[in-house]
Amino acid sequence: VMDDSGDTFVAPDFTLESGVVLPNAQVRYNTFGTLNKARDNVVVVCHALTGNARLDEWWGQMLGPGNHFDTDKYFIVCANVLGSCYGSTGPQSINPVTGLVYGMDFPDVTIRDTVALHSRMIFEGIGARRIHCVVGGSMGGMQALEWAIQCEERVRGAVIIGCGAEHTAWQIAIS
Repeated sequence: VMDDSGDTFVAPDFTLESGVVLPNAQVRYNTFGTLNKARDNVVVVCHALTGNARLDEWWGQMLGPGNHFDTDKYFIVCANVLGSCYGSTGPQSINPVTGLVYGMDFPDVTIRDTVALHSRMIFEGIGARRIHCVVGGSMGGMQALEWAIQCEERVRGAVIIGCGAEHTAWQIAIS
């Protein structure tokens, strides 16, 4: 498993949409900026399928004081998806029940599962109260859309780039 640096959040027993329970599901993430006293200046940036939590490497020109992801105003959070090879629990992880690599035994995960785990990381782990905005493109856009649905009371805005609310069989086959 590649180490994407940053911090790690662990959910002891995380139930997937399928009903399967992942023991000690972990999420590797990076943060930029400072969480304010009200704990409501969080901007979540969701990466695309081939991305990772290193926002500073792929959208770095947009990150920093005075930029779109203004680290003087916002606490920016970018987390690796569930199933990735960048430190979040995935097929290359050790199954704590068997002591062996999950491999093909790793359960199917959904965008909804990733967002549910990331929301636990942000609200329970980091201690945020609200999210100012969620931003994502492609698969990250699907996550941003799911954030707006799952956490509508706690997410103030969403920027959904390059994705639709659902896919046709043709789109799934191409992907």
